[in-house]
Amino acid sequence: MTSMTPAHADEPQSTPLIVVENIRRSFSGVPVLCGVDLTVGEGEVVAVIGPSGSGKTTLIRTINALETIDHGRITFDGKVIQDITDGRHRLDPKTARLARGSNWEWSFSGSISFRT
Repeated sequence: MTSMTPAHADEPQSTPLIVVENIRRSFSGVPVLCGVDLTVGEGEVVAVIGPSGSGKTTLIRTINALETIDHGRITFDGKVIQDITDGRHRLDPKTARLARGSNWEWSFSGSISFRT
């Protein structure tokens, strides 16, 4: 899974609520997320679409801190959830709980929707 550009990239952006910066995650040496960047603004609806095994669920699990990242930074409403950009892993459980409490909608037909 790599960078994602919203279909409405020409429209004005709202205040970022979720920011994912250059995150990487591997399992047993197999890369699953490779430098993923994603920004979701308040009120935006975003769908993550891809085949089985492409990293959709891993992306969601890293955003809400159910999985740790190997590299990168994830913020929610300006607060760091996970950050490992300098070799030291920082995790804020309180912010992670806030992110988990957000309105996530799951569709098991191969996509995940965010509604912020």
